[in-house]
Amino acid sequence: KKIDSVAFVHVFFLTRRQLFDNIANCFSLRNRIMDLESFLLGIPVVTRYWFLASTIVPLLGRFGFIQMQWMYLEWDLVVSKFHIWRPLTSAIYYPITPQTGFHWLMMCYFLYNYSKALERETYRGRSADYLFMLIFNWFFCVGICMAMGIYFLLEPMVMSVLYVWCQVNKDTIVSFWFGMRFPARYLPWVLWGFNAVLRGGGTNELVGIIVGHAYFFVALKYPDEYGVDLISTPEFLHRLIPDEDGGIHGQDGDIRGPRQQPRGGHHWPGGAGARLGGN
Repeated sequence: KKIDSVAFVHVFFLTRRQLFDNIANCFSLRNRIMDLESFLLGIPVVTRYWFLASTIVPLLGRFGFIQMQWMYLEWDLVVSKFHIWRPLTSAIYYPITPQTGFHWLMMCYFLYNYSKALERETYRGRSADYLFMLIFNWFFCVGICMAMGIYFLLEPMVMSVLYVWCQVNKDTIVSFWFGMRFPARYLPWVLWGFNAVLRGGGTNELVGIIVGHAYFFVALKYPDEYGVDLISTPEFLHRLIPDEDGGIHGQDGDIRGPRQQPRGGHHWPGGAGARLGGN
């Protein structure tokens, strides 16, 4: 009986300790989930969903949950066989392999950093207009990539957004690898040359630069210089993502966004720049 009593006390306290440990683990997991939720909610809405899709979908493909042959873009499959989902899936999917994994991580970094900065600064309170910019870029990327036989659009899309940010913040000094520092207007060309030398490519970057320049000229540069808006955000996008109160304030230049917006023009934000390869 004495041994049974000791064993009972031992089991009782051990069970209570395990219970407390489980509760502590639950609270720790809950805190981590809340931290992740806070991180995601801190990203502007359009960039948030694009970033999540561009990270989750390629990872599902990497672990075999999604087959690559259903994701890539090809003219015959879209036009002849009516695979109408491919222009969308090719914009968020990227084949991750041991050779391409680092490059995909860099694209995710650029997407998170520059898309967030563009939506939060230049399009602050006007996420519908930013979504229209992505749709504009995506539409032209689809056409050019199908014509050139480029199967995946994530890289040209990210480069087009980076190009617009660099033009809006052209005098901001950015840092690149090996301690190089230069104005942001040169960053897209540095990335193009960097990938052309190391990866033997550069075509995807050029497509992104062309598409980004087309949007920048049509939506920002031409309206500011000639007072004529060539494109405008459809009303259904404003109903989908209503504008928020607030304005755009910057430090250099007078370039403004499309003048159809209810709060008028805005100045180019100067910003502090973005450090490539930093945190």
